[in-house]
Amino acid sequence: MKPSLVFGRSLVGASAIVGLGLLVGRVSGLVRDLGLVSKLGVTRVTDVAVFTLSVPDLLTTILIGGAASAVLIPEMHRREQELGPGASARLVRESVVIVGILSAMLALIFALAGTWAVRILAPGFPKEDIGLATTLFQISLIGFPLAAVTAVCAAPLQAKENFTIPAFGTLIYNSALIVAIWGFLAPDWLISLAWGVVAAATIRLIFHLGEVWRVGSFHGGAQGWFPPPAWNSALAMRYLETLGAISLTSLNPVVARAIASELPGGMASVHYAQRLMELAAGLFVMVLSTVLFPRLAAVASDRSALESLAKRGTTVLLLGTLPLTGWFLACAAPAVSVLVEYGRVTAEESERIARLASIAMLGLPAVGLTALATNFYHANRESRFPFRTSVVIMFGHVAFAWIAFRQMGEIGLLTAGVVAAWVQGLILLSRLHAYNKVWLWDTSTVTDLTSISMLALAVGALTWMVVQSNLSPWIVVPVSSTLTLIMVALVLRFGLRSFRPSAVPITKHVNGILT
Repeated sequence: MKPSLVFGRSLVGASAIVGLGLLVGRVSGLVRDLGLVSKLGVTRVTDVAVFTLSVPDLLTTILIGGAASAVLIPEMHRREQELGPGASARLVRESVVIVGILSAMLALIFALAGTWAVRILAPGFPKEDIGLATTLFQISLIGFPLAAVTAVCAAPLQAKENFTIPAFGTLIYNSALIVAIWGFLAPDWLISLAWGVVAAATIRLIFHLGEVWRVGSFHGGAQGWFPPPAWNSALAMRYLETLGAISLTSLNPVVARAIASELPGGMASVHYAQRLMELAAGLFVMVLSTVLFPRLAAVASDRSALESLAKRGTTVLLLGTLPLTGWFLACAAPAVSVLVEYGRVTAEESERIARLASIAMLGLPAVGLTALATNFYHANRESRFPFRTSVVIMFGHVAFAWIAFRQMGEIGLLTAGVVAAWVQGLILLSRLHAYNKVWLWDTSTVTDLTSISMLALAVGALTWMVVQSNLSPWIVVPVSSTLTLIMVALVLRFGLRSFRPSAVPITKHVNGILT
């Protein structure tokens, strides 16, 4: 793709679009989950409902995941630079067909497996829940190929920095589910939720297909949906390795929920705690990953530009995640109380979720560093090391989580996930320096990290003092949040070397290199 397409939209503008889309998407997910809590409480029935909701996107994450964008975007840039725009369009068309057919076949296999698949994905479900869970599982599987093709359609849009539809895709999906939950769901009629999943996946796919067609990513090159193959063995292997790395990493929360299903309401409690951490991750980690990755892929051949982008991304990432972690650790109970303590959720259940969410939030900076390092590898079309690292971390996490659960219960499960996230992030970053000769930490970034760490401690201390005032949670949360944002803004303006007015904007630096 031409540099004008890749860098035509400012980094701030693209981040704003993606950030807004992900924010409203995560918030709509919370509204969706709060609907479940309000209608069903934290019970075995809620566990079945959570399992039903997660099926299409869970299978898409495991079997398609971010690998579609991670592999297709760098490959689209390479092919358009070497072979012309037609090569990119041909690759997109072929990817849609291949993924659509394969995901439909996998959905049929899972549906035929039925009960066995449910027992693998939710081994703690009692026998009386297996039949209902199997029926809902088979219906919601219709949404899997729809979600898989949607993931492929997001790649050409992100490659052209057309972030609007992919960023707001979660909002579109959750909005349809909110209608199904608040309008039709009842403890004795969970089938409405399964069909709501199918409807939501269909609507989201229609929006993506329409936008891909509008921007012309289906047009050009060999015509028709079945041209001579654009995929080759090297691309297929890179896709499988990338898919394996992303899928295995995303399985860690699934492992925690599966083990927690042994406890009444355990899957739901762990799920809600993870959702709160994922909301925070969506605000910073997903925004940076989505916006920076197409740019990293576009300048993959220029190591200095890659390193500059990665350093700036690291600073922004830590500026967002460390203070937020400090705030949440001090304000977990009031924040969770505001979100979930109504309807059928008791004060005791709210405290249970807050305690688990506090532990999960400790892994937020590590999740961000892992995503940033992984993006660097994938932009360079290097997939083997991230895959091998994910395999080791996955097996280690399963063993550690099982032991920790036996010793510490749900707290042990979340602790195991945090440890796994930090180990994986540190391994990936260390290897960047040792083998790729890329180092994200220089004098400037270390100084900024010190400032951000002090900011996180100050945010935590100030928030704790606000919480101890015994004011209503509805006052504590907005007041402490506002104070945190003010402190972050002051540090951003006056305390970080990378963001002082004398610093060269990264977009200007990279554009200068390209031109």
